[in-house]
Amino acid sequence: MKKSAASSSNASMRREITKFNIPPEPVRDWSFWIVSGHRLRVAAYLVSGIILLYWLQSLIWPRGLTPHTLFEEIWAWGSLLWISATIPGACGLIGLFKFRHDEDIDHVKPIKTLVSFRIVSRGTNIEALTSTIRRCQSEMAKTPLFPYLVEVVTDTKGITLSKPNNNLRYIVVPKEYQTPNKSLYKARALHYALEHSTLPNDAWIVHLDEETQPTSSGIKGICAMIQEEEKAGTLRIGQGAILYHRDWKKHPFLTLADNVRTGDDFA
Repeated sequence: MKKSAASSSNASMRREITKFNIPPEPVRDWSFWIVSGHRLRVAAYLVSGIILLYWLQSLIWPRGLTPHTLFEEIWAWGSLLWISATIPGACGLIGLFKFRHDEDIDHVKPIKTLVSFRIVSRGTNIEALTSTIRRCQSEMAKTPLFPYLVEVVTDTKGITLSKPNNNLRYIVVPKEYQTPNKSLYKARALHYALEHSTLPNDAWIVHLDEETQPTSSGIKGICAMIQEEEKAGTLRIGQGAILYHRDWKKHPFLTLADNVRTGDDFA
């Protein structure tokens, strides 16, 4: 009976994963010494981007022309605006080239500390929220490095989601609730969760937006960080890189547009 129930649960999860189009786990890049697929792609994007920008510049600010009017003079001096991106661009480029997958993270040992994936949602985007919940559950099933709990904090009652269980709880914020400083939106919801969650005092919280989905490498990083922080006694706040629009084939332009945000995380 137990085996049958487990098989039924796994089949149900697979159906929901297909239904809500959960992106696949990113594939780790190849590397040889300091050369990796990631770094070669960064170099290719950089060269292509420079060529494109110079082409656009030649269209907007043609060379060899002498400005005659005040507007043309101002427009010509506007070409210096390109310089303003030099410093942040250089820092981002260094960060992108320095990034490499941590090989030691694959050997991280399990811990007994409870970790809560706390998701704040208005409850209006059911598809994205359900996809994130299922992603947390499926990734933790593949990488069970610590006991976990998914906490969904929302101010919307009656939303159609998975039923609560040992690993899934819902915290509904009452409409009349106010924080001491009259905070709004996400800050208000998180403050209510801090006051009413049943987590033990030694638990760690991973804050997620409703569309932010963890990966196996991220779970390993969380586990490694907790071990390091508790050993050192510093208990700092951690933040990892975010990969936007990982569904490359479906949203190629959005993926390219958001690459700069991931570059900032690495930098």
